[in-house]
Amino acid sequence: MSFEDDRVMSFGQWCELNCFSRKTGERIVAAGNGPKFIQLSERRKGVTVAENRRWQAARSRQSINKAADEVGWGIIRYLPGTGLTPQEDKCHFDGWYSDRADAYEIYIDWRKRYSARGWIVALVKGDEATFEAV
Repeated sequence: MSFEDDRVMSFGQWCELNCFSRKTGERIVAAGNGPKFIQLSERRKGVTVAENRRWQAARSRQSINKAADEVGWGIIRYLPGTGLTPQEDKCHFDGWYSDRADAYEIYIDWRKRYSARGWIVALVKGDEATFEAV
């Protein structure tokens, strides 16, 4: 383990590094699906670079497929035309949700926030995606 692996990121830095909002980060942690955090003070928590790397690896494609089977609903944002090829375009996975109503509420919120900027937002179930015209 290197010195960089021991570096502690704040909760906000962890959310930013993983390209999701604090609210999404809070939902991930509340659902018990986040990395192991260190209590930095009475009100602050953080996560090491190494723990974040472990957490990301655990959410690999194979783990995501398992989560889809167990949980059900996911949200994906896609920004076409931002890469040299479609495979290089910006795309963010925003988490799995067991309740469709919760997932749909977040999906609608993301559509309101990102559609005007060209993002496509999808609500997914397993390997099927639902897109709605904005």
